[in-house]
Amino acid sequence: MSKQILHSKYKDERDEIVKKLNTFYGPFKELRMMSNILYSKLALEIKEKLIRKGKNFRTLEYLLDGKKFNRQDDEILRAEFNLEVHHPDERPPREF
Repeated sequence: MSKQILHSKYKDERDEIVKKLNTFYGPFKELRMMSNILYSKLALEIKEKLIRKGKNFRTLEYLLDGKKFNRQDDEILRAEFNLEVHHPDERPPREF
């Protein structure tokens, strides 16, 4: 192959890689930023108590331990993870 054909082939491959990166990284970066904003507002009271004890808050551990969030924190979780959160005093939606 001639240098010009190779150069064109490499440019096409490079352009395709850049396109794939941009279609992934742009939305990923936006999602991460939104996640960080929501997380900074999640479970503020719980985080403060743990910080005073010298501990860190871990959302997944908290949920796996069966602990519950207040309604405001539930709304944040719904927004961030599209979770369906039901309180004991609420009836879950019926499925048809």
